[in-house]
Amino acid sequence: MKRFFSFVASVLAVLLTVTMAPAAAFAESAPTTGSLQVQMNLPAGYEAPEGMAQPNRDGVIVRLIGEDFEFERELALDANGVARFDALPEGRYALFVTDIPKSDLVGGFYEDGILMGEMKSPQPFFIDAEAVSIQADFRRGAMLRGTVVNASGDPVASAQVSRDHYFGTPVETDTNGQFELALPPGQLRVWVDAPEGSSLTSGYWTGSGTPVVGDYSAAAVVAVSPSLTATPNDIEVMLVAGGTLTGYVLNADGAPVQGAEFQAMSGMRTTTAADGFFSLSGLRAGSEQIRISADDPYVLSGWLMRDNSISSGHGGDSFQVTSGLIQSLGEIRLPAAGAIHGTVVDLPEGYRAWASVSHLSNYGHVASMNVDADGSFTVGNLPAGDYEVQVMLWAPNGTFTHVVESARVSVTLQETTNIELIAVAGGSLSGRILDSSGQPVTSGYISASGQYSGQANLQDDGTFSITGLAAGEYSLSLHSGGITRSLSQAVEAALGVDTDLGEIRLGAGAHVSILVQDPEGQPVSSARVYGSGENGAFSAETDEYGNAEFNDIEPGDYLVSLWHGGASLSVGSFTVTPEGASWVLTMKPSVFAAITATLDGVPAGNRPLLIEPVDGSQPPTHGWTDDAGIARIPLLTGEYDVTLATSSDSWWTQWAANPTRTIAVGEDSTQHVLDFGADLQLDVSVQNAQGEGVAYADVYAEFNNDSSTWFSADANGRLTLDGLSSGDYRLSTYVDQEWVYYGGTADAEAATIITLSEAQRTYFAMISPNVAGYASVSGRITDAQGEPIADEHLMLDVSNEEDSLQKYATTNSDGEYAIYVPFGGAYTLWASTGASSV
Repeated sequence: MKRFFSFVASVLAVLLTVTMAPAAAFAESAPTTGSLQVQMNLPAGYEAPEGMAQPNRDGVIVRLIGEDFEFERELALDANGVARFDALPEGRYALFVTDIPKSDLVGGFYEDGILMGEMKSPQPFFIDAEAVSIQADFRRGAMLRGTVVNASGDPVASAQVSRDHYFGTPVETDTNGQFELALPPGQLRVWVDAPEGSSLTSGYWTGSGTPVVGDYSAAAVVAVSPSLTATPNDIEVMLVAGGTLTGYVLNADGAPVQGAEFQAMSGMRTTTAADGFFSLSGLRAGSEQIRISADDPYVLSGWLMRDNSISSGHGGDSFQVTSGLIQSLGEIRLPAAGAIHGTVVDLPEGYRAWASVSHLSNYGHVASMNVDADGSFTVGNLPAGDYEVQVMLWAPNGTFTHVVESARVSVTLQETTNIELIAVAGGSLSGRILDSSGQPVTSGYISASGQYSGQANLQDDGTFSITGLAAGEYSLSLHSGGITRSLSQAVEAALGVDTDLGEIRLGAGAHVSILVQDPEGQPVSSARVYGSGENGAFSAETDEYGNAEFNDIEPGDYLVSLWHGGASLSVGSFTVTPEGASWVLTMKPSVFAAITATLDGVPAGNRPLLIEPVDGSQPPTHGWTDDAGIARIPLLTGEYDVTLATSSDSWWTQWAANPTRTIAVGEDSTQHVLDFGADLQLDVSVQNAQGEGVAYADVYAEFNNDSSTWFSADANGRLTLDGLSSGDYRLSTYVDQEWVYYGGTADAEAATIITLSEAQRTYFAMISPNVAGYASVSGRITDAQGEPIADEHLMLDVSNEEDSLQKYATTNSDGEYAIYVPFGGAYTLWASTGASSV
């Protein structure tokens, strides 16, 4: 299931243009507008093979997956093969049906009335206020029989066997290691998961007598013809011993940590014993990243680094694993942590709540959890620092009247910080929507986007009222008939206040006509056309002549994409003028490219890839290599620049310092092995004047005096950047609005330049924020009664006879702040909180 989810997420992320609100917005206030009925049939004239009972559809699972992959719901078919989904938010969905157990009938992704079992993208369909009904036939497959054995030829029981890129119902081997697996027609690969807790590796079948591998491109292909005559009757799958990582986990005081979970990126996991010992086995050869999660809320959880420290960021260092080899990592000490215990009070009857915790400095979102029935929640394993806690609400009838405003809290090590959050009456935005002729718009809904989101259906007189909004600015959009239009700039909502926006009259929109054709110039029907821009969005399917017509489109620039049958995609940027627009879009073939990334021949596992079209005709896309260094990505034919990122990189960073290779993707060119050269590495430590690590400091790496990328250090002020290109690097950190460069200077031109090359593959650098020439100025801000002004953002104007500086700082719970200023005499300080100044 894990591999299925990963595959679907990557396909939906690449092929679908999001048109509905994020899942969190739906959870908060989206109206439930549509329904879907699914009818699954047996093939016409079907008779079960000899020795098999007639298949029973009752209990077969149907999964409905939202395009953002946050929404998922599943139902079981009844005895007549029917499942009905009600109360669905408007949007696009993919549908997946599992196999019928103990039969040769296979399920798959729904596409144009049939279930596709090959490695293809799911076809989304749109659900709005109308009831949608679809039906499809199960497909008859061929039975693949085989045996799973170990390297000694002994049978392996309880292994899970499935077909790759298709999540039906995995079958389990019996005590003799034997299995029967239904395969649909197509070119397929067989995947075997080793029994849980064993030291054997999971992987693809490569042929009888040879061990499984994690490399998709090295897997043996099972060809199943439509006539079902080309399937091998019996195969043998060999699982071999994997690599093992062992060690001991201790807390900051040196005591063993029991029950801590170790999980590898490839999915293997284990827990520590009473003495803190762990043994993570069954790891395939290559690179792995390890995450440690402790039950004790006062012990830090996070990613394991090479020096056995723990990073609470978005990734850890890679560890090389060798098959059959046991490697000891020694002692791993988990630093101390703190916890937050919250209580939500005054919740209206029937409401449910969900809490989200975010680090204010470096990590972003760190934890989410449901709020208990008594309104309480607890999140632990947090590094010391400042956090924001948000609480989302679910209303039983979908109509929201209350909201919980976010709160900021400081976490202290070895302590639980208690906070109380109060549900209060939210604000509302009301109005009436008129078209350009002054008639009310009666279909669709209005959405409000801001710190929180809300939606409300339009009434018969064109009125709407969005309730349960937090105080703040919101932008409004009209969603009607597959078209989204922006209605205003920013409007204000206030707690407990109904803000009447009056009549909102739409301007005259433009008419857009789109013809979709195939490469031979023939019209393509039932192709979904998507357009999105600053002024709105639109979506519709082409008719039998390949046409899609849109009225009332706001003039502006739009990114337009096509989707049809899971195998085609076309993207382009177009301009809608007040006079309208007419476009002809041609479908282009897309293929799955398997990119194998290596560093000096070693698999570059668990790293991000950036894939950019050389001609700039499409937006860039992303992929992530698995533990074997392989990423499989659907791409249009053409040339692409592929950039390999460091293991600690994130999607929002710049990529200039990372190595790039170029590939040509075509129907006959889908396998690409790219070696990105030596694994060049920077090991950085940020320390204060006392030699202590500066926790979670931001470090900037400027590459070749051009592009700069930022990263966050861990709790010990350490950071490792690997997978870098040869070239010059200038490192710096940012302290209270002042740059501090490697080399002990605040002058960029005087910074020490680091040159990485084959001769100098690794480099250690230490940056100290307390550089010569700067002094720390600290103080305390209070109100007129002497009470501290806590957790307040300050703007500080610092001036002397020669200089004037603008600084920013945030007070702590005691109203204290600290900034850095250059040496140079007396300064005058002017502090402003936005509400008052002094």
